[in-house]
Amino acid sequence: MRNSLIRELIRLPGMPLWMKALPHTMVRRACLLALTEHAKAVTRANVPGAFVECGVAEGGSALLLAKLRTQLDPSREVWLFDTFEGLPPPSSDDADYDTAVQWIGLCRGELADIQRLMTRHNEPRVRYVKGLYQETMPAGPLPASIAVLHLDADWYDSTMTCLRHLWPRVSPGGRVQFDDYGAWAGCFKAVQEFFGPQAHIHQIEPKGAIWIEKTS
Repeated sequence: MRNSLIRELIRLPGMPLWMKALPHTMVRRACLLALTEHAKAVTRANVPGAFVECGVAEGGSALLLAKLRTQLDPSREVWLFDTFEGLPPPSSDDADYDTAVQWIGLCRGELADIQRLMTRHNEPRVRYVKGLYQETMPAGPLPASIAVLHLDADWYDSTMTCLRHLWPRVSPGGRVQFDDYGAWAGCFKAVQEFFGPQAHIHQIEPKGAIWIEKTS
């Protein structure tokens, strides 16, 4: 019932872009609004690079990034990285392993379904990279530069792999949002290890998502 109502509402003229994501995502409103602000901020500042998401699930936040690209700067690329087969297993670096292991295979969005979603919303210009990050990112292809990176990667290994391969490609002034920083121990550990305790973290939600800006 809720999703049916939302689908009717988003057809109304003047509805904000972030609402188009709601029937297709578990990402919270505050995080969708933050992604919207990131896209607007990098556009105002002429920060070069693609809009990139790692962890697509049913495609709602990816659709938002594609819509923002089209509205703000159609020359940008949109890249989506995912297994498109649900969450992979966590590892011993995930302190909440006993809970995390129950999520294996969940948050699944089939590649064909995501492609249909994008086509239905007139957003066909999207690049998809299917597979485990640990396998696809070292081999490439990867975007040449990144302006907005949305990491919804959950586990330690997944988050750390994305940071090692994609952070060097984030342009100065680019923004990286972590959906799971306050939700999963592995994501928290990866961010703390990669950036160090002195990193300037912007909180989106209490004990929830955060974002970091690349200053140089």
